[in-house]
Amino acid sequence: MSLRSSALPKLAACSSFEGKRGPAGPAALRGTTIDYKWRQALHEEYWGCEFDAWDNDEEPAELNIDDIKSLQWGIDAVKSICGSDIAFLMTKASDLKVDIPRTNSTGEMDGLLEEKRLTFDLKTGMIRNYREQMAAYALGMMTRTFTTDWTCYLIFCDQEEVVRHDFTFEEADAIVKHVAAEYHTPGKVPTMCEYCGWCAHQNNCITRIHAANQAFNTSGRLIAGESFDEILNDEDKLSEFLDGASVIGDYQAQAKNKAKELGGIDGWKTVKFKGREFVKAEKISSLLDKNGIDFASVLEYVRIPAAKLRELVGDDAEKAITRGNDVLQLRKAKRTQ
Repeated sequence: MSLRSSALPKLAACSSFEGKRGPAGPAALRGTTIDYKWRQALHEEYWGCEFDAWDNDEEPAELNIDDIKSLQWGIDAVKSICGSDIAFLMTKASDLKVDIPRTNSTGEMDGLLEEKRLTFDLKTGMIRNYREQMAAYALGMMTRTFTTDWTCYLIFCDQEEVVRHDFTFEEADAIVKHVAAEYHTPGKVPTMCEYCGWCAHQNNCITRIHAANQAFNTSGRLIAGESFDEILNDEDKLSEFLDGASVIGDYQAQAKNKAKELGGIDGWKTVKFKGREFVKAEKISSLLDKNGIDFASVLEYVRIPAAKLRELVGDDAEKAITRGNDVLQLRKAKRTQ
């Protein structure tokens, strides 16, 4: 059975992972659209010939101003990395396919500068781990070109950050070999991880069901009179409870969405609230002029994102930016035992 290179980071977290099938959601379609336009722009600017036609079953997403800003940042980032070699960057799909050893599959990179042993991958959304996917590309390219080292750049255009991965042949091969071996291990047990919501087995996964049952059992003991302090004061029990509670929360979200689709069910009704009101920037100026209001008088009601101010005025923005308190978040990680 083949292993897609894009699935390797998920399989590294849970060897039982299987991606959901079906049409892409809005976020995925947005990412595919930005990726296509990034590759198209770089190809047409430096190669001067027609790019691949859009071949997705769905129409491209409509990009807004922020999307276009992310796209342009991604273009500028790869230009900065490549320097004068940018003219040799290949971004057409036909030039980017590579056989991945140990996976029985073909991967497709986003950009390739073969002479410099560089691979590029554009990513939208939050910063995640893609090391195993990059190792697969590096291994495939080193195998094809008979080289012993390769560099992969991840361009996180929404977060405006670049992550670099350097591999020797031995390192890349070991990473891919380990993921493939875990995947093919008989009797493997699923592992709860950050990708559970993307998995086709999320509702019948034995590990998730066990975790949910553990949380329900804990709730039953609390009803019987036990104190929740027993959970709070034991790190192992606390971790188990949070695992189960996260599964129950996921089940609850799915159940609520289904009830909304049905227009409500016995004991639950749908209630419609008015959408958030806002005024588009281009309409503010004309309204103020029409009513004889000085723009300065409304500035106290206006907030501008720090990133946008930095973009407009550069380093001078730091004098005006106020930073709030840092936010501490808790995210699911792989358990060590």
